[in-house]
Parts: sequence; structure tokens; C-alpha cells
Amino acid sequence: MGESSRKTSVEHHEEQIEEILNYLDEFSLDRIEYMEEKIDGLIKGRVIIQQDFDNLETELQEARTQITKLQKKQMGNNNKIALARFRIANLEQIIKEIQVRHQADKESLLNAIYELKNSQEGPSDYQIRY
Repeated sequence: MGESSRKTSVEHHEEQIEEILNYLDEFSLDRIEYMEEKIDGLIKGRVIIQQDFDNLETELQEARTQITKLQKKQMGNNNKIALARFRIANLEQIIKEIQVRHQADKESLLNAIYELKNSQEGPSDYQIRY
């Protein structure tokens, strides 16, 4: 009985192999070549996709480099703008001081003229006020 069950198992495997061979025989050579082309295409597609990815990565790196350069340039411009604003504020302060001094000098001159006039004409109750 062990031998017959063994034959059955071997026969069963032989039948399975026969089915697989029949299935493979049904594939035409064209079908196999078509599948090989598809596989090659997929491999080439992956290569193309990887190349595209590598190109995009390179472009991204170049863009980052350009952005860094522009940011450095912008920081330099910001420093120039800040310095210009400081100089403008400084000049505005100088102009205000000159205006105050000019007003004081003007009042002083007018008072001197008034005093000179009064000393020549005599005392007067009239005083110039500004």
C-alpha cells in the first residue's frame, strides 16, 4: 500500500508538471517576447524616472544655491538701507539743530539791533518779543 500511495504521489507530481508544460506550450513566442519587451520597458522606465529624479534633485540644489546667494545679497541691501536710514536720521537731527541755532542767532541779532537802536534814541518801553 505504501508503494501505491507513493506512485500516486509521483503520478500526481507528473500530472502537475505536465499541466505546467502544457500551459507554457500555450504561450506563443510572440507573447513571451512581448512580456520581455514590457519588462525591458519597465526597467528603462525606471532608469528614465531615476534620471528625471536626479535632474530634478540637481535643479533643486541649484535653486537652493541661487536662493542662498539672493538672501545674502538681500541682507547686504538691508544693511545698506539701515545705514542710509541712520544717516538720514542723523542729517535730520543736524538740520533741526541748525534751525534752532539759526532761530537763536536771529533773535540775538534782532535784540542787538533793538538795543543799538534804543541806545541811540534813548530808553523806550517797547521791547521786541518773539
